Amino acid sequence: MIGATAGEPSTPAPEEDLSQLSIASPTRNPSSPPPTRSASVNDFSALSRRSLLSFSRQTFPGYNPAPHLVKLAGALSLVESGDIPRLLVTMPPRHGKSELCAVRFPAWFLGRNPDKRFILASYASDLAERFSRQVRSVVDSDTYLPIFPGVGMDPVSRSVSAWDLYGRRGGMKAVGVGGPITGHGAHVLLIDDPIKNREEAESLVMRESVWNWYPSTAYTRLEDNGAVIVVMTRWQEDDLAGRLLEAQRVHARSDQWHVLHMPAINEQGEALWPAKYSADDLERIRVNIGSYDWSA
Repeated sequence: MIGATAGEPSTPAPEEDLSQLSIASPTRNPSSPPPTRSASVNDFSALSRRSLLSFSRQTFPGYNPAPHLVKLAGALSLVESGDIPRLLVTMPPRHGKSELCAVRFPAWFLGRNPDKRFILASYASDLAERFSRQVRSVVDSDTYLPIFPGVGMDPVSRSVSAWDLYGRRGGMKAVGVGGPITGHGAHVLLIDDPIKNREEAESLVMRESVWNWYPSTAYTRLEDNGAVIVVMTRWQEDDLAGRLLEAQRVHARSDQWHVLHMPAINEQGEALWPAKYSADDLERIRVNIGSYDWSA
């Protein structure tokens, strides 16, 4: 496994109904080092240490993941445990991927692995830094403390582009795809939407730029047994996902990807997230944007 804090299980906990559990979080000064123990660790916090979905519910009140996000959380948990070293997720826009992958998962991973480094990349540095800021806020929150006692922000190293955990080796680097990452290693490299939109995806120059950056800059930052997660909306067959899968097909020693393909509507005509976008809603969207953009 990639690793967990002392005493943590090596496999994720099964999801349970947590609606009746609550927690009273202590208050602390965000500029001070994190306490070494929590005053109110209970069953909810213990489960949140083991379960990404439980953690997401506890740190994001009202979070109610749809079935596809439950499946995604299971795959992310297997990345943390080391069982899935390469994860490729394709999903339509506005279906909850970034909240889970780029905010909740990094905060949970670093709590379980406070001596590990996390690199978060997206198509633009300001978006990557926005995600980093959100992760930092979760780690710096009073809710986080009972879940991961003794894990918190370093009051000196708090930049949204790169920050550290207090007294540990772990932390996060945020970068735009194409940007430099010199001097930063990654036990997890997460790329959330390397391409902004259809216009960029149709540019061969842009696709080549993303592809050249991935092996030459991003991939070289991986620590031993480092994991890679690519989560994206696909606008073009010859995109990063397409090239990674083609390399896997052609070269036996190329990285082998665990793929989660989650279309807005499956082959049975069922919506991926019917509580948010019904099949009728999606058909209306398809008609309005056209079949070409709908294919993403």
